[in-house]
Amino acid sequence: MHKIRFIIPYFGKLRSDFCFWLKSAEHNASIDFLIFTDQEICTANKNITVIKCELPFIEKIAKQKIWECCRINHPYKLCDYKTAYGELFQDYLQGYDFWGHCDVDLVFGNIRNYITDDILDNHDRIGVEGFFTLYRNNTEINHHYWNLGEDFIKKAFLDDAIYGLDEWGPGGNGGGTSNWWITHRKERLWMDMIFDSIEPYTYEFITKRAINDETTNVIFRYNNGTLMRYGLKNGKVTATETLLAHVQKRTITTETSETDKFCIIPPGRYVDYKEVITSNYLRTFTYKALLYKIKNKIRRIFNHITR
Repeated sequence: MHKIRFIIPYFGKLRSDFCFWLKSAEHNASIDFLIFTDQEICTANKNITVIKCELPFIEKIAKQKIWECCRINHPYKLCDYKTAYGELFQDYLQGYDFWGHCDVDLVFGNIRNYITDDILDNHDRIGVEGFFTLYRNNTEINHHYWNLGEDFIKKAFLDDAIYGLDEWGPGGNGGGTSNWWITHRKERLWMDMIFDSIEPYTYEFITKRAINDETTNVIFRYNNGTLMRYGLKNGKVTATETLLAHVQKRTITTETSETDKFCIIPPGRYVDYKEVITSNYLRTFTYKALLYKIKNKIRRIFNHITR
């Protein structure tokens, strides 16, 4: 079995749903997670390592391992360094076959069910999205981001602006490492859509994977390491296991204290585990979404009139 370690630098107040991310990481016991943070994170699981530090500690390592002029003046700038974590954190990756970066606004299912040894044997990069990507841990792959051009990389690492190097580059215009891999190393890139990244700015849960299999009225249910997407197809309830649910750019409310078993429902609520998911239950979110849209439209009209 290939050894995998995810690197997660996180600075500032933790999200209200961080406990659910942490529990889902703990249930992936054969995969290690290394967290650099200025927050208090308590876990007894051997696959989670927490290093308490401040953001300048990461900048200091970047200056030593990457380039002496690297700047990391705010936590969000770490997005541009994700693709360089293989070099940046090389001292913490000894003995690992793959390293990865991921966000914490998500819940994992069983990662090994989807990222199998066969996939890892035949690919050097897994995924093209910043919220979940793996790289083979060797000198060539860890150094690959320099292929974007030394001047460009140094400009990005010196600038406080976000360049999106871990994905599609400035403005999503193809200047990031994802586009480079698709263009130059596609045969060694695995990018099958096996996850559910929820579209932001809508009440209901809309994901490309759900659209592809014609599923609507989506919610998620987590049970001790297994993550299921529930929805309706042709009026019937469907249940599909998924690698992760990415709950991005939403107002989150946590209405359950149970982190081993819970549901995630629109627009961003973590609620008690529901044993039986019925079609009537799923349809309630369609009605609530419609009411949400009507209220927003009325609010916009009212704001326009009162200007």
